[in-house]
Amino acid sequence: MKRSIAAIALAAALVVPSTAQAVGTKTYDVCGGNYGSSWSGFAFCASVQLTVTKRAGATNVWTVALQIANLSGLNGSYVGSVFTQIGLDNIISTATLASSPNRPNIEVWQDVDHDGDQDLVCSNPYNSQDPSLKCWRIVENQNATGGFNIDFLDQTSNGLNRDIASLCIDNEPTLLYTCLSQYPVTLKFDINKDFDPNTSGQIYIHSETILPNWEHGVAQCETGSSVTSSQRCTAATFSTASVTATPEPATLALLGTGMAALGGPGFFRRRRNKKAAEANA
Repeated sequence: MKRSIAAIALAAALVVPSTAQAVGTKTYDVCGGNYGSSWSGFAFCASVQLTVTKRAGATNVWTVALQIANLSGLNGSYVGSVFTQIGLDNIISTATLASSPNRPNIEVWQDVDHDGDQDLVCSNPYNSQDPSLKCWRIVENQNATGGFNIDFLDQTSNGLNRDIASLCIDNEPTLLYTCLSQYPVTLKFDINKDFDPNTSGQIYIHSETILPNWEHGVAQCETGSSVTSSQRCTAATFSTASVTATPEPATLALLGTGMAALGGPGFFRRRRNKKAAEANA
């Protein structure tokens, strides 16, 4: 089955209930980040659709949905890049995560079995920071890598849990594979005040990988004019050419020199577990 980038908008309609009142939707098609001398192109590319809706039947609750397609491998970016943090910055309001009597209700959705319907991958209703949950969690007003201060920083829990990859092969069960734009991942959470994404809000993306020289690469960027040009994601136009469910040999070769090096995903897991142990020491 073949799909184009344009299918992302249709998938969003399936995620947001028809009874919800939309505040606004904005799409960011961007490339950015820098892995240094080991990789000369963009670190990663992505398409992120930000949607804010009023939660039906709830008082002072709005749902933020970030629909993410990892398009790394396009526009000269590195195919082995995986997204471990997605941030929402510069919200011109006093919005915070929903709290008692409501709750953040963090959810991760994707068409996991590729049948056209969105599946609940994992949930974190009370925004637990426990890494054993193996889902995503949110911190507010958080200092992120690269000197960014992010209003809502959505990130995977410790270890390689639900990182978002661009490939089509499901050879690592803890990764979420978007197959470029075919199977985007939606991160959802509730806040206590609305905002219009067309007038406020910027997207922050943090990526990690294993580079061809076996180094651990980390890169990030943010949209909008409030960050320096070196930190800013670059607006991108992607080809609407469809992709197949099986990567081409060139893609597999890049994966072999990227993510698979040094044990591939297991390297990230060991690295993060080591960091957690050092932090708790």
